[in-house]
Amino acid sequence: MKTFGNKLKLLRLASNASSLQEICQLAYEILGNPIFIEDRSSVKLAFTKNIKTPDPSWESDVVKGNKKASAQSDQINEMKNNFKHSGENQMPVIAEDNYMPYPRIIKAIYIHGMHVATLVCVGYFETFSDDDIEIIEILSGYIKNHFQNEKYHLSTSEYAIDNFIIRLLNGEIFSKEAIREHVKILNWSPKSYNYVFDIFVASDHLAEDSTINYNMEDVIGDFRAIPSCYAVIYDNHLVCICRTETKYPLSSGNEWPFNELLSKYHMRAGLSAPLKNLSQIFTGYKQAQSMSNIASILQNDGITYYPYDEFAFYHMMEVAEQRQGLREFCHQKILDLEAYDTEHNTDLVPTLHVYLESYRSISHTADVMFIHRNTVSYRINKCFELLGTRIESGSELFSFTFSLRILEYYNKKKGKMPPF
Repeated sequence: MKTFGNKLKLLRLASNASSLQEICQLAYEILGNPIFIEDRSSVKLAFTKNIKTPDPSWESDVVKGNKKASAQSDQINEMKNNFKHSGENQMPVIAEDNYMPYPRIIKAIYIHGMHVATLVCVGYFETFSDDDIEIIEILSGYIKNHFQNEKYHLSTSEYAIDNFIIRLLNGEIFSKEAIREHVKILNWSPKSYNYVFDIFVASDHLAEDSTINYNMEDVIGDFRAIPSCYAVIYDNHLVCICRTETKYPLSSGNEWPFNELLSKYHMRAGLSAPLKNLSQIFTGYKQAQSMSNIASILQNDGITYYPYDEFAFYHMMEVAEQRQGLREFCHQKILDLEAYDTEHNTDLVPTLHVYLESYRSISHTADVMFIHRNTVSYRINKCFELLGTRIESGSELFSFTFSLRILEYYNKKKGKMPPF
């Protein structure tokens, strides 16, 4: 058993802990018993990991988060007096109940008079002492600081959803059963498909238009007003979790008014592929994040969001660029055409790119590039001459178009070329 002096040394380490999780690990060394921290909807924000307890409910309820919504309601009713007593006296209380027969120290954590979370220490291994009550009180102070500095939201029930989504975005492991029970607790109606939007704020547009002035609370409110959409701030990005019965809602009837809001706030977004359950949110977030990064690089006019299903090849470019020079994947004829542009100060590469992306339409290419049709015809014929082909085979069309997109991405990322 550790002396109180040794416990104080560990407490000093806990005072400098980098996260709630680190506090939970140090608390086990100090107290000899595990702890967990949960918000008001019983979402476990952190808990002592890598321990084996004599109680199977620790593994199911705390580690896996499988507590049933009905049992959760019953336990809250039974424990409310203990929470109230802890809150009124601002001190931890010791309690036992039928749902967890091991004794617990419970500390209701209040910030600005609001009960935002609960710290629980379960007496699996060591008998509680008066020192433990004092240590829990000290630890709760450290936890308050982390609540105010980390991503978690200070609220009772409204932001309980935020904290649950944040844990999904963190990639923390939830079983499908645990997610279903949390959804019940949060009163979310199940949907067949889920999407993640990661929204990039186009700060260059904001700087150009001084009339755009808003705060993020207004923006979040607008996005949350969209049916079956929930928005949170995560790592300085606006992330929306959207649920629907339609597999491709934005391409069939525009179920969500995202384009309107993205245009209103001069934002661009990345959209994940459809996800069948919330356990895939972390994967969907990475997909959406890669697309919002692409949006910030390309900044193509008229495109407010980039769906992963349609633009995943840009993600592939990012991955390839980390391993090998991206231009090495370009067709040599396209690189030769680019060299010709550089030497003769012409715009054959961007003209060919727009032409191929416009289904070989001379008039549409002229409209996009704001040049005369005859100029487009001359440039395209010059491209055919230098390439030695009129690009009539499918393999050539694919290879050249893919190479042109690589050049667009590469040059825009390096700041060398305006939008095509």
